Amino acid sequence: MSSRFTLNYGLRLEHEDGLREINNQQTVAFDRDVVNPIDAVVPKAGTPLAGKTLKGGLIYAGVNGAPTQQGNPMAIKPAPRVGATFALDSNTVIRGGYGLFWAPWNYNTTQHGQVGFARSTQLSQTTPESEVPRTVLDNPFPNGLLAPIGSSLGLLTNVGSNVDFVDQNKGNPNVQQYSFDVQRELPGAMAVTIGYIGATGRDIGYCGTNDCAININQIDPVLARQLYPLGSGHHMDEIYGCIEFLKNSGVFDRSKNFCTKLRGDAGAVFATLSEAFLRFGAPQGHVALDLKVSANSPTAG
Repeated sequence: MSSRFTLNYGLRLEHEDGLREINNQQTVAFDRDVVNPIDAVVPKAGTPLAGKTLKGGLIYAGVNGAPTQQGNPMAIKPAPRVGATFALDSNTVIRGGYGLFWAPWNYNTTQHGQVGFARSTQLSQTTPESEVPRTVLDNPFPNGLLAPIGSSLGLLTNVGSNVDFVDQNKGNPNVQQYSFDVQRELPGAMAVTIGYIGATGRDIGYCGTNDCAININQIDPVLARQLYPLGSGHHMDEIYGCIEFLKNSGVFDRSKNFCTKLRGDAGAVFATLSEAFLRFGAPQGHVALDLKVSANSPTAG
């Protein structure tokens, strides 16, 4: 510009596509506003769901006009850079600079939107009654492997369970860097510099490449306090009372791995369970019963 003023500038244009799968075997979004088909069959009367609509579901690549890539990156990402220097006099100079830098989207290292297209088959090696292995290496999965369900369930995929997806609305991560300094030459071939350097990030990926769990169905705090009041009694008293009742029921066998085992005639066992279910848990507003029954077991374990 002149012998005292220098200006450098430039513009970098970037383009990034979202993650694709050659056969469209992936999810590309989670629609939080769509009404889920489960809404039509769930009984709501007399429950906290009364008057509410169940929404949300996974969107699969290429299904019903959905995009085939994950995310929603900008088509063109402009990245301007500018730097300037100005000499106040022969011994003093002022410098400043600014640059916008776009970061690539971070995708999880283990979850790539494969819900429905990846499925695990568990190997059940022992039974609760015996610790003797019941499978062999020659045929570890005698019942076969569970086949992936793909996108056939649509919005019903993993209803009632966890879902993994790439947030299509998370924005384009970028960092703005800027600096300013004043430098003064001193006698004795020395110089002193005072400056400021800063950076501001926007839309940086949450948790980077890690898989983060976010509760998008957070319970209304007012409703939560009504269902689970704090400071109004000891909830564990119900559990301890139920365990003591079972120990004195006449069909108690033993406790193992935080479970209570009952043993006896089916009528007596189920009568005891029915009484425990009715007698305990009511003050807490809900009761959960996890029951596993083994009939005519050849072992006493």
